Amino acid sequence: MNKFWLLTFMILSGFQLSQAQAGLYLEPFVTSIIQGNLRNSDPTLTTTLRDGEASGVQYGGRLGWAFANGALTLGGEYETGTLEREWDETTLTDGEMTTKNTGGFFRMGFNNFAFYATYIFDAEHDLDFNKQVFTGDGFKLGFAVALFRHVQLLFEYESIEYDEVENNSVVGDAYNESSLISAGLSFPF
Repeated sequence: MNKFWLLTFMILSGFQLSQAQAGLYLEPFVTSIIQGNLRNSDPTLTTTLRDGEASGVQYGGRLGWAFANGALTLGGEYETGTLEREWDETTLTDGEMTTKNTGGFFRMGFNNFAFYATYIFDAEHDLDFNKQVFTGDGFKLGFAVALFRHVQLLFEYESIEYDEVENNSVVGDAYNESSLISAGLSFPF
């Protein structure tokens, strides 16, 4: 519940900053994973960490309010995608996972580039082959360069820690982490 109030505060506090032109901000995006690292440190499986890799495409959008002629933007973000995961050790199962991330973002825009910071308060990945659902939270940092008026080249780093797993309606502790570096396009309006 604290995450909800933090996001609400971030959005509402921005309304006080607006003395210049302000307006609705919409930004769909699509990214491809350049480098994806997975880590499983479940103490019931082994005493050592298990590493793996992820690849795939994620897409989503940002919706918020732009202040000071677009120099500052606050709002919400949602992204989803299907990733292929491959573990370095054979004792863990490779396969597809579906990701869904929801968070609040902060954007600082300049003439031809922008910086992003997102707090992901609801991260989820579903393992399609065994119906396990992992949940957690994390953050994302991004940098965008304008190619055209409403087209940006986007680079992002995402780090999520999954601390809970649901398997056949039984909830338990999880010990998974992911860190992704991605590149793609965004279309800010």
